[in-house]
Amino acid sequence: MAKISVANFLYLNQQPRFQLMHALDFPGFPWKTVIAGFSIGKYVWDLYLQRRQAPYLLKDSPPAVLAEHVDDKKYQKALAYARDKSFLSTITSTFALVTDLLLIKFNGLSYLWNLTKFAWMDRLAASASKFSLSVPISHSCVFLFALTVFSSLIQLPFSLYSTFGIEEKYGFNKSTLKIFFMDLFKELTIGGVLMSFLVSIFVKITTKFGDNFVLYAWGAYIMFGLVLQSIAPSLIMPLFYKFTPLEQGSLRSKIEDLAASIKFPLKKLYVIDASRRSAHSNAFFYGLPWNKGIVLFDTLVKNHTEEELLAILGHELGHWYLSHNMIHTLVDYSMSLAQLFLFAAFLRNDSLYEAFDFTKEKPVIIGLLLFSDALGPVSSLLTYGSNKISRFCEYQADAFAKKLGLAKDLGDGLIRIHNDNLSPLEYDPLYTSYHHSHPILTDRLAAIDYMELKKNE
Repeated sequence: MAKISVANFLYLNQQPRFQLMHALDFPGFPWKTVIAGFSIGKYVWDLYLQRRQAPYLLKDSPPAVLAEHVDDKKYQKALAYARDKSFLSTITSTFALVTDLLLIKFNGLSYLWNLTKFAWMDRLAASASKFSLSVPISHSCVFLFALTVFSSLIQLPFSLYSTFGIEEKYGFNKSTLKIFFMDLFKELTIGGVLMSFLVSIFVKITTKFGDNFVLYAWGAYIMFGLVLQSIAPSLIMPLFYKFTPLEQGSLRSKIEDLAASIKFPLKKLYVIDASRRSAHSNAFFYGLPWNKGIVLFDTLVKNHTEEELLAILGHELGHWYLSHNMIHTLVDYSMSLAQLFLFAAFLRNDSLYEAFDFTKEKPVIIGLLLFSDALGPVSSLLTYGSNKISRFCEYQADAFAKKLGLAKDLGDGLIRIHNDNLSPLEYDPLYTSYHHSHPILTDRLAAIDYMELKKNE
C-alpha cells in the first residue's frame, strides 16, 4: 500500500469524496430517541455495576490476607462510607438522567442558546476594537458558561451533602461553607476564562478552515494542553492551596537523594495545606522535562513515616522514569484526534441540529455537545481501555519502587492510605475494571511480594 504524506493527506481531505461532514445526515432520523437511549443505557449500566459491587460492601470481615493489618471496626466503617457514597451516586445519576431527558424532550439547549443571544454581541463584532469577537465566538462562550453555571447550580445540593454530609460524617471534611463557595466561585471563574479561550480558538478554526479543521483543531488542543500543564501549578493551584517549601531536614534530604539516584530533575519540593479542605492524602509531581517539582499533601506528611513517604514517592518517580506520563499523553492525543475525525461527521449534520430545534443556526459548540452525547457508548469503551492502560502502569511503578528496595515500605504505606481513606478492600472485577484506574490493594501487595517480605522481617 502506498504511503500518504501529510501534504497528500491535507490535499485529499479537501476533496469531496474524502469529506465526512454529511456522512450521518439522515433526514428524519430520530436523533433525540437515539441520544436519550444512550443516556438511559449508560445509567442502567452504572446501576448494574453498582449492583454487582453491592455484596462486597456487606462483608463481615476483611480479606484474610489483610486481617492482621486492618482493624475490624475501621473496616466496617470503610464499608459504610462506601455504601453511603454509592447511594448518593445513584441519587445524583438519577437526577442527572431526568434532567438530561427533560432537556432533550423540551429542547433545553435551543432555549438556552436563544436566551444567551444579546445585542452587545453584534456591536462588539462590528467595533474596530482589538478585543472585538465575531458573534458565533462571543455567543458560544456566553452560552457554554451559562450552561456550566446551570449545571453547577442544579448539582449544588448534592455537592453540599457530599461535603458536609457524608465527608463530614466520616471525619474527612475540613472545609467550611465559606471555603466551599469561594472554591466554587474560583472554579467557575477560572474555568470560564480557560473555556472561553479554548472555545474561541475552536470556533475560529472551524470557521476559517471549514471542512479541513481537524488537524488544525488537534494542534490547538495539544498546544493548549501543554500551556495549561505548565501554568497550572504556579498560577492556578496556588489560588486554592498554600504552597510551602518542605523544610530542611531528614525527609527533604532523603527525597533529594532518591531523586538524584535516578537523575530526576527535582527543582522544587512543596507541601500544600490540603488539610484545610479534606483529610484525604496524595502526592504528585509536575513541570517541564528538565524542571520538575514534587508536591506533598500535608496530610500525607503527617500520617506516614519517612520510609513510607519515600516508598510512595519511589512509586511516583517510577511513573516518570518509565515514561508513563508520555504514554498517557500519547493515548490522549490519539483519542482526541480520532474523536475530532468522528466529530467531522456531525459538524454539518443538519438532521441532528434540526432534531434539537436548531433549524436556522448550526452552532459549532452545539454540534460538539450533541456529538459528546452521541458518543456515549464509545466513551464507555474508551474509559475501560484507558483504565486498563493505567492499571498496567501502576503495576510497573510498584515494581520500580520494589527494584529500589522500597517494596516493604510501599506496602505499609499503601495499607495505611487505604485505612486512613476508608477504602474498601474488595471489588467486583467488572466494577473495578470500569471505575478504577488503580489495581485493588490485595493485587498490588501480591505483585510486590509484600506478605513474603513481612514474614522475613
